[in-house]
Amino acid sequence: MKTSNLAISASYFYKDPPLRSAVRLMELGFKRLEFDGQALKVLSVSALKELGLTLEGAGVACSAVNVVGDLMPISLGNLAAFGNRERRNAVAHVKACIDLAVGLKCGRVVCDLGTSTEDLFPFEKQNDQLASSIEEILSDTEGVSVVLLNVPGRRWLAWNGLPPDPACVVERYVWPWRMWFDEEKLVANISLRLATKVRWAFDCANQMVAHGCSNFRLEDAVIPYLNQGLEMVYLANHPGPYNRVWHRSHLHQSLFTGFFTIQDYAALFSLLGRRNFVGEVCLKISEKNPSESSLQCNLKLIEQW
Repeated sequence: MKTSNLAISASYFYKDPPLRSAVRLMELGFKRLEFDGQALKVLSVSALKELGLTLEGAGVACSAVNVVGDLMPISLGNLAAFGNRERRNAVAHVKACIDLAVGLKCGRVVCDLGTSTEDLFPFEKQNDQLASSIEEILSDTEGVSVVLLNVPGRRWLAWNGLPPDPACVVERYVWPWRMWFDEEKLVANISLRLATKVRWAFDCANQMVAHGCSNFRLEDAVIPYLNQGLEMVYLANHPGPYNRVWHRSHLHQSLFTGFFTIQDYAALFSLLGRRNFVGEVCLKISEKNPSESSLQCNLKLIEQW
């Protein structure tokens, strides 16, 4: 895969201002950049205009505006919340990101599903809240498509006593234990409720969070998303197996460092080819000390696929 066909998170050089980071990536040959909605919201009107003009002048496209860089923090709200204020805040933030996408002549926003920790409410009722939020957003998108990013584990199931299956991933280490819902069930359920009005993004690193063990393959994990309308694939590695510390601090590692091997990614790309995937592939890695040399090492791997 050529660099010119690959999108990348414009926040890779996160120590630089958004415009400077974007320019550095453009100088490396990237023609498609995804921007963090949180970072864009704090820019002045003139800074946003300058960013748009710079992209246009260089013939570079904004591939997407991601409503958050990783997980939606509580301060931004929660699309699946039962509290009205929290849900309204999240909807307002996504709508603001749609406006930013329009300003950058971008046709796509990527939206994290939100966090649901309401143990007393069943899975279907939680999804009712989420679907209601998304439907409100879809009522006025100004022509911008909405892509849902399922961060596995955003749904919980309560039970009493010890976990019924120690191999399953849990993040709450005190009673009541909670386990994540099956991805295939969640993705299909949301797609059905929204009547195929949205499409999906698949994040490789988050799959380790979803499964928490070595008994899975990337090419198997992506199938539920392909079946429901896959539009974006995020490339990143994860130390694996999952634990709470690694998830929070090293979620999106470089492709050459972590649990997934070159063969894992090659098998994923092979499946995408057989399924005629024509969506976006985005490199989304986070490094403590990002560098052009490290980025080039990632690109050499991707060129093999």
